[in-house]
Amino acid sequence: MWSVNPVVRDSGRRSVRNTVRATGPTLPVNFTASPENYFKLLVSEEILETIVQHTNTVLTLLRENVKSKRNLTLQNTDVLEMQGLIAVLLLQGVRHENNLASAEIFDTELSAPPYRAVMSEKRFCLLLRCLRFHDRQTRAKREAEDKFAKVRET
Repeated sequence: MWSVNPVVRDSGRRSVRNTVRATGPTLPVNFTASPENYFKLLVSEEILETIVQHTNTVLTLLRENVKSKRNLTLQNTDVLEMQGLIAVLLLQGVRHENNLASAEIFDTELSAPPYRAVMSEKRFCLLLRCLRFHDRQTRAKREAEDKFAKVRET
């Protein structure tokens, strides 16, 4: 039925489909912050130090098993290099290149220079291979008590 006067509801609930919800950040965002500050919001310094500690343990074990002393890629890592590794992985995701092989990502003709500016392909692959978030020696005991033992520490 058509009417000249609009229907006015003065009581009752508003339909959910008519409710406008705010999207985006709910807290004020500091637009003058650097990308490094945003990175630190994702991964804290304590988490990075834990990852570096356990990754260096694996690198030490690898270094003891390798006969050659000239292999420089087996050196221990530090927090700055771990930030670089995580940044490369994040950049791969942002650029939708996370399905590419490392040889393609670090190729001088096919890929962008940011990856090669952070580290070599050999070092990248080694760090991914040795990346650890937990202490392997106490894992069995911790897993008996906690199902999330592998990542609880970080």
